[in-house]
Amino acid sequence: MFKRSIILVLLVLGILGLAIFLVGFTWKGGKCGRGHKNNKDAIVKRMDSMVKDLNLSQEQNGKFEELKKKMTENMDKGPKMNKEHKMDSKDSIREEMITELKKDTPDVKLLADKAKENLDQRLIKEKERMEIRTANTKECVDLFVNFYNMLDDNQKKILVQKVHKKIGAMETLRED
Repeated sequence: MFKRSIILVLLVLGILGLAIFLVGFTWKGGKCGRGHKNNKDAIVKRMDSMVKDLNLSQEQNGKFEELKKKMTENMDKGPKMNKEHKMDSKDSIREEMITELKKDTPDVKLLADKAKENLDQRLIKEKERMEIRTANTKECVDLFVNFYNMLDDNQKKILVQKVHKKIGAMETLRED
């Protein structure tokens, strides 16, 4: 009973780790550390490797494909943090401030008000992005729980062993 509780706790921690991992990602193209075209491909590849030894039934495989599809869709949803947009926004406020500061008597109060307004706008955008990313991640966690619950006991055992192996690898990296 105690052993089963520990396994369940570790699995929940693994799911939470996945959620935190997904929220921390920025979903943009480009190469990541292992030469994947983008983060979505890397995540799908990791998911595939985690379940390859489970010998999924046709129904389970369908649920797994649904999970992968929904996760990749969620990665594309919502407002993006676009470097070009971010730079344009920073450049325009910077130009306004430089123009004002070049005056013989710059209006410091105006500059402060513009800076504060810009910070408020950025905060609102970040909150919106975070709310959407959090909702998408929660949906993916729910899909994973549904997928996990439909596995048989042997498949769950194999998956938990893989999670334990990953946790062990992460702990080894932390020790170094």
